Amino acid sequence: MKRALLSPFYAPVLVLLLTIANLSLANAAPGKHITSSKKISKQLTLTAPVDVVVSTDPWSDVATGVSLGDPIIGSDDGTTYSVINNAPDNYPIGITNVLWTVTDSKGNTATATQTVTVKDTQKPVIFRMGEISVVNDPGKCGAAVNLMIPGTYDNSGGPVTITSDAPSFFPVGSVMITWTATDMYGNSDTSTQTITVIDNEVPTISVTNISVNNDAGKCGANVNLGTPLTADNCGVASVTNDAPAFFPTGTTLVHWIITDNHGYTNSATQTVVVADIEKPVIAAPVSLTVNNTAGQCGASVTLTAPATSDNCGVSSVTNNAPASFPAGTTIVTWIVTENSGNTATATQSVTVKDVQAPVFSGVPVNTTVSCSGIPAAITPVVTDNCTAQPTVSLVETSTRGTDPTKTAYYNYTITRTWTAKDASNNSKTAQQVITVVDNMAPVITVPANISVGNDVNVCGAVVKFTVTATDNCSSPVTLTFSKNSNTLFSSGTTTVTVTAKDVSGNASSKSFTVTVTDTEKPSVTAPANLNYTVNSSNNTVSNVNLGTPITSDNCGVKTTTNNAPSSYAVGTTTVVWTVKDAAGNASTATQTVTVTVAKKKTNATTNALGVTKENNTNEEDLQVVVAPNPSTTYFTLVLKSKNDMPIALRVFDEAGRIVDAKSRLGANSTVQVGQNYIPGLYVAEIIQGAQRRTVKLMKVR
Repeated sequence: MKRALLSPFYAPVLVLLLTIANLSLANAAPGKHITSSKKISKQLTLTAPVDVVVSTDPWSDVATGVSLGDPIIGSDDGTTYSVINNAPDNYPIGITNVLWTVTDSKGNTATATQTVTVKDTQKPVIFRMGEISVVNDPGKCGAAVNLMIPGTYDNSGGPVTITSDAPSFFPVGSVMITWTATDMYGNSDTSTQTITVIDNEVPTISVTNISVNNDAGKCGANVNLGTPLTADNCGVASVTNDAPAFFPTGTTLVHWIITDNHGYTNSATQTVVVADIEKPVIAAPVSLTVNNTAGQCGASVTLTAPATSDNCGVSSVTNNAPASFPAGTTIVTWIVTENSGNTATATQSVTVKDVQAPVFSGVPVNTTVSCSGIPAAITPVVTDNCTAQPTVSLVETSTRGTDPTKTAYYNYTITRTWTAKDASNNSKTAQQVITVVDNMAPVITVPANISVGNDVNVCGAVVKFTVTATDNCSSPVTLTFSKNSNTLFSSGTTTVTVTAKDVSGNASSKSFTVTVTDTEKPSVTAPANLNYTVNSSNNTVSNVNLGTPITSDNCGVKTTTNNAPSSYAVGTTTVVWTVKDAAGNASTATQTVTVTVAKKKTNATTNALGVTKENNTNEEDLQVVVAPNPSTTYFTLVLKSKNDMPIALRVFDEAGRIVDAKSRLGANSTVQVGQNYIPGLYVAEIIQGAQRRTVKLMKVR
């Protein structure tokens, strides 16, 4: 430790001042010394300040900035003296002995010891555990839950004991348990966690189906349902059903519902069948004779239902009568069904006489079509009420002209006449008139959109193409173009419209595009390279006039840009000039700006006051200060160094993976990291040349 002695020249003055002011050696700093020339007519003695008891700094296992107080010094003469101690900057948990030493100008010394006790009074941090929900163990009204022990953090770095009041078996419902974390110094903290066990088992129920006959003289019966079998892991609360007091004939479904003590339900269905053994009574209807219905080989006949009766009531009376009765005699069977499902039958005869001639259907309607759309002649559908296939004949006439160069060749009428006759020699005719009109424009076939590159040194290209057209009536077609083939098309996209017209004056148009792409790159020559000289490697050059490049293009230059920085550091910077034309073709050229440091004749620097300092690149003065730490948002790292070399930063997570990295940081700069880090521990590594520092970072919620 360095020492400093007062010159004898100042001793009388200091003795006088100390005598008047009774100099106090207040708050001696750790590791420092105090010099005094006060004359005390005693033997040289030293009494240390009183012992100090403090707590650790927040989130730390040491205490800093401890005020030690002043020692008491006595001497038997007026010699000067100096006082030093070995106090550290950081006091660990426990007792630290600070040795005070006083030395007078004659070499006499005295020592005294002061104790600094640092107590850990900070609670450990116990991380909150989320709520757990589980289902009950099979067949049990609860569950054995495997709990995860929460994580902890303690500033002392020592072991942390974790306990809880959790039961070995959790009943159905919610139980709040308390976790307690205690560090090695007796500080503790707690957090709670809710464990919910859900009853996931439904109760069980089983029933037996029952079949009985109806009670005598009744359409139903009184039935004893019995008792269903039930069970549940947490107990049955209730069993109910919707059974009626009296069961009617037929099948009745009785719904049983069981509810357990936690509100879960289950159901079972019991079938109760009451059979009715009495059949209904039916009287047969009289026979009928009718003529066929117009347009049918039969008739729609309205039948009168027969008289019926039953002890439990008739539910339905049905028959197998068709919707339309065919010519001849049909036997209809009537079925009466009672409410219990018993049936009885009776028959009735229905006779239909045929008095109807055949008729046409499906005759094509009159229509107007183009010459390519004339429909083929078809045979219309002819039906007869009794004849399956009447005969059909066709006669067709046309007014079409004979000269294909005239419009009458494409515009005319066709008349089609059909005659139908049935087996009874009844006949009927039907007619269709087809008007043929040429009203369709020719169909044009154009090439697909054309894309070509420009002709050399031309802002465009000569393009050839072929277009064809067809007409539905085979009429001659005249083609016209908005821009003809084998002509010069400018760079870009040109729309070519083609118009086709037939003899009847029908016309159509179709377009396609011709795209000429400018594929020639512009030319560029960069300005001359530049050179600058600065006095220090930390200096930069700004406001550099780079000059103007020489450019040209077949379709004209659109933009000229470069990537020049606002200032140039020591070394060679390559500036890239980029020239683009309107088509996006680009060319580049490079220009260099070189900044060098002027050579110095000596390895020393002189400041404005004339003080000379030897340059030293090996100073190990790299310092890192982090605040806040721990942090809920981000960490601010203040980097300090007397070396002007760039600094590299890397941050590792607990698994040793790099989560952040930065390079070429300033020797005296500030950087922020951790904004997106998840809660946990991290290590920041700071490297400058051969120097390396590491700092622990803690991200908390």
